[in-house]
Amino acid sequence: LTLDFEHAPVGNQPTDPTVLVTPKNFKNTKTFRLGTQYMFNDMIAGRLGAYYDESPYSNENFIPETPSFNSYVITAGLGFKFNKLGVDIAGAYAMPQSRQVNNTYYNFVGQAKAKAYYFGLGLSYNAF
Repeated sequence: LTLDFEHAPVGNQPTDPTVLVTPKNFKNTKTFRLGTQYMFNDMIAGRLGAYYDESPYSNENFIPETPSFNSYVITAGLGFKFNKLGVDIAGAYAMPQSRQVNNTYYNFVGQAKAKAYYFGLGLSYNAF
């Protein structure tokens, strides 16, 4: 990642102090997802799912400002339909795998752990 500031001396390049270069070394990854929906009746739908998400960088390139983990996630939700109005609520529990990180560029070494719960609310209106 190269950031070039017009006037502010913030960088790490001795020839141009307005340029900041930070190695990211991202790689292509895959995400595997599986989900299902069950209609309890015409108004209520239940949803379950799971996915596995790979991190885009190795332990040697782990960056603390945007941490990433190989993670298993379980998801669930409910959908409600009231005539033309739809309401969806969802939640997930993420189980990231801990990492032994050793980023020498940032001098960032140790074990990284995480845990996450997240929730969502969606509203929709179908005019047709």
